[in-house]
Amino acid sequence: MGKINAERPSAQDVILKTAARLFTEKGVHGTSLNDIADAAGMSKGTLYYHYPAKEQLVNDIADAHIEGATDAMLLWMGGVKRETPLREAVLSLLNALVQENGEERKSLLHVVLCAEAATGNEPLFTKLSEAYRAWTVILELGLLRANVRDADAVLKRAQTFFTLLDGYRLQNGGRLTGAQLDAIAELLSEE
Repeated sequence: MGKINAERPSAQDVILKTAARLFTEKGVHGTSLNDIADAAGMSKGTLYYHYPAKEQLVNDIADAHIEGATDAMLLWMGGVKRETPLREAVLSLLNALVQENGEERKSLLHVVLCAEAATGNEPLFTKLSEAYRAWTVILELGLLRANVRDADAVLKRAQTFFTLLDGYRLQNGGRLTGAQLDAIAELLSEE
């Protein structure tokens, strides 16, 4: 019996990464399962074995995206200390949410998933709505750790954070500059 190569990604991993990349380049509706199979260098049968419908593929990509963002936020929250300046804490979270290995593809994928949810994908809309509620709670807890004590200010900052971040993401096709991230952090840090 041969050894399993632990470094070799599974067919499903290749499909998910390829589909996420194509979705950020061509949108969900502009990407077919055949496009994904071709770009992944696999047979259509292999792709259809794992994903007979694009809806399940979109769902799995959304799950991975949400899980990654949630993990980044939890890691951020764990690192926030009372002595961490609010602006620094907010900027740290922004960078964690929009960067992935020096790329902005994670932020662009977020825009694509939000657009898909807004254009009639009700299960995705529900999934993202639930994620935003959870992310807001994590952000509120992180702000409390950063010594923001006014409960109204914490709630307003948490709600404003996602509005500003997603607004900038949408305006710029998911590509955010350091100056834009600084502007968001500055706005949320004002007393």
